[in-house]
Amino acid sequence: MKSLGIIWNTAYNFRYEVLKTLGKYAKTLSIKNIDFDNWDEYEEFVRAMYPQVTPKRVIDEKIYHMKFTNCNSICIVVFDIDTSAVRYHPRKKHEVYANLQDMKDEIRNVFANKVISYFFDTIFHCTDNEDEFNADLDTINTFMVKHKRSLVHC
Repeated sequence: MKSLGIIWNTAYNFRYEVLKTLGKYAKTLSIKNIDFDNWDEYEEFVRAMYPQVTPKRVIDEKIYHMKFTNCNSICIVVFDIDTSAVRYHPRKKHEVYANLQDMKDEIRNVFANKVISYFFDTIFHCTDNEDEFNADLDTINTFMVKHKRSLVHC
């Protein structure tokens, strides 16, 4: 399955290590680094990436913790990952793709102690299914067009 990941600004300086970890689980299809012009543009992008179902207070908290780094850059990676195995995820209360969940957990666990002011999902955002992949890719490319930047391809 194609999936899309975003290495957020908090882990941007470790992006090569994150990509190496991702490579243990998936085949990388494309990578795009984006340097935002300023914090306001970065924050606008982060808010655009989270659908209305994510409570505003959670997004505000993520952004608050992201401000502790002096970086307005992210790395978007499109990859193909084996989704043949599924398992029940007790916190999410539904089945997840085992390989994808293991990859996300390893990335977040390994790099949580390397970033300043870690908060959940401020290291790596990742799509969990084809619908999320398509929605995130559309959101990213709509943002890129609005800000006159090149599109993300997969």
